Amino acid sequence: MDSRKCICGFFFWLKTLFAFALSIGILGGEAYFVFYKYKLRQAEIARLGAFQNQTGGPDDPNQGVVIPIDPLLCAAPASSVLRTAASSARTGDTNVVTQLHRLEPPDGVKLFGFALDFSIDTPAQIRDRLGGRQPPVIAGFVQVTPDDLAENMSNWFAQSTAAVHGMLELTVMPIVPLERFNQSSWDKIAILMYRLNTRHGVPILLRFCHEMNGNWSPFGQRPIAFKAAWKALAVALHSRTNMTAMIWGPNPGQGYPYGTDPNQPVPAATTAEFRALDTNNDGRFDENDDPYGPYWPGSEFVDWVGMSLYNYGYSATTRNYGAISTTYIQSQLSGPWTESEATTANRTIEDFYNRYVNGFQKPFALTESGSPYIVTPGDPTVTAAELTAKQTWWRQMLRFLGDANYYPNLKLVVHFEEAKTENAAVGLTAYKDFTITTKDGTRTAFLADIAGSERATANQSGFLTWGKNLNYTCDGRVKLV
Repeated sequence: MDSRKCICGFFFWLKTLFAFALSIGILGGEAYFVFYKYKLRQAEIARLGAFQNQTGGPDDPNQGVVIPIDPLLCAAPASSVLRTAASSARTGDTNVVTQLHRLEPPDGVKLFGFALDFSIDTPAQIRDRLGGRQPPVIAGFVQVTPDDLAENMSNWFAQSTAAVHGMLELTVMPIVPLERFNQSSWDKIAILMYRLNTRHGVPILLRFCHEMNGNWSPFGQRPIAFKAAWKALAVALHSRTNMTAMIWGPNPGQGYPYGTDPNQPVPAATTAEFRALDTNNDGRFDENDDPYGPYWPGSEFVDWVGMSLYNYGYSATTRNYGAISTTYIQSQLSGPWTESEATTANRTIEDFYNRYVNGFQKPFALTESGSPYIVTPGDPTVTAAELTAKQTWWRQMLRFLGDANYYPNLKLVVHFEEAKTENAAVGLTAYKDFTITTKDGTRTAFLADIAGSERATANQSGFLTWGKNLNYTCDGRVKLV
């Protein structure tokens, strides 16, 4: 019996000592990891000492933490020509020699990017689906309030976009009325953009309050509040970083003002907001009012002009989406929306591209685009009808990107690479698949169609340029490498 007690006691203390040693080992490992991260941080501070002495240190809230790119250029605005002038190629005057806007690619360089559902997809995954091609632009969406500016989500988007050497199109959506924000809110967003620029070396196309002429958001159809917020944010941003550009992007005007929505009712007729919406001063807010003008903040506050554009051609006969007509995209960008309006006064109002892109000499982007097809979730099959609906869309996108006779200032198309359940028609909710790279049938066709348009090196004549061929500088320039 005594020998058994001794043996039991021996194993008890052996297990105790082992548990104690294991605990010490784990604590020691964690301590070493903290010490290692501290030493890396100190090395970073030492490398950037000169800059930090000038700006107040790495924790200066007006500067942020800088790692991969020249912080001195990022922190101060570049020459104003990067924000206010256009290239001589646009004006047609060869005697005019000016520079490009913030984050505008050189003439002849066109970008095709992707908006991702980050809950199931990443920039690295779509790079792999594209056969190793690095998307030049990745788009993500964040919702913000004065108390939550979605810093963690934005940081994740920027970090993962940096992994494919792309630009980030960041759509920032206030989910409360703009009146609840103040100048401190706009300053914080500007500082966040600077930090994302400098931490990750990622340029940002900041798409603030997108589709502001629609009535489906808390900021929608409130032009006075929108313009005040936009201007305040633009000034705060331009004073802090050159690597973020403000991109103004309304919804296509056809169908404006898009019916009624009880969640965002039309302002009362006695208010200044209503008077701003009633552009023809007839006391009504209807389809005869200008869908764009009330929301234009002014050229000095806008770096890029954009628009959301989709295939809205749902067919009640096929109960799905079909191929767009050869004139559909042009009608949305330049008008007329319908043949009957070709000679009306609305013809000028409908010419969005001429009014805001040509008129103010801005680079232009289709900030969201795509052709949906109603499918069964999880079904990898691509029918001939689905391929037709999507292929006719992307082929027109490539045509407009590549042919300067159409829209020479069109520098970027962002494809909405997602599938989701939403309204397809009145009384019909369906699962709409916009993707072109997730299924073999569409991906193979897309890669075949872009093969002849790709630019592999700086000396190649192709117009479609991927992330590996682009370099970004802290003064807001995009260079071809």
